[in-house]
Amino acid sequence: MEFILEFIIECILEIFVEGGMEVGSNKKISKYIRYPILFLLVIFFLGVISLILFIGISIFKESALCSVIIISVAFIILIEVIVKFIKIYNKK
Repeated sequence: MEFILEFIIECILEIFVEGGMEVGSNKKISKYIRYPILFLLVIFFLGVISLILFIGISIFKESALCSVIIISVAFIILIEVIVKFIKIYNKK
């Protein structure tokens, strides 16, 4: 049962993220459609990165090393997301 639920959520997120990036980078689609979709993608990625940062900060008292690693991962993901958006947007 867990596998099916995980598969469904993965498919939905895959369609949302990949479709959003494709629509956001396509200049043939109206900007009134592209910009809200890009805005939702940015909010989604910022939410995930914020959640990782929150987890890293909240476990600092228990394990400082683990907290630093988690916060570092969040910043690496943030940098990669920014680079990916710039690359996709400037590509077309």
